[in-house]
Amino acid sequence: VALARRQHVWLQLLPCDAGRMLAALPGLRQRHPAFHFAVLDVRVDAETLRRNCRMARRETGRDAPEDNGPPPDAALQALASAADLLAQVENSGRQPVLRGFLSSGHADASGSWGGLALRLDPAPAGSLAPPP
Repeated sequence: VALARRQHVWLQLLPCDAGRMLAALPGLRQRHPAFHFAVLDVRVDAETLRRNCRMARRETGRDAPEDNGPPPDAALQALASAADLLAQVENSGRQPVLRGFLSSGHADASGSWGGLALRLDPAPAGSLAPPP
């Protein structure tokens, strides 16, 4: 429904979901050709992950697995190559840190959230043109 209404859609996936998402992307692209797909690879250290899981369990009742590590590099690379943008974020500290992103062959390791925002800004269908 949200895609049909041209609304942003965010999916929070576990590392083990990379293969399932990779299999779903071609169908999503076929049904929604105007949309761009981004992968946000958010990493946290083990203690932060455990603390966040406990807090989510306490505040929402949602039980998230605490032992879920990053996806295998091959799965992440395959998913990233099928997406329009890959951003890597370190979220173990007080504030998330953008480690870098890759979009349409353009790599940016400046850590600038503004640069990422320009890449996520709506662009004509079929392109993620570089910012001016």
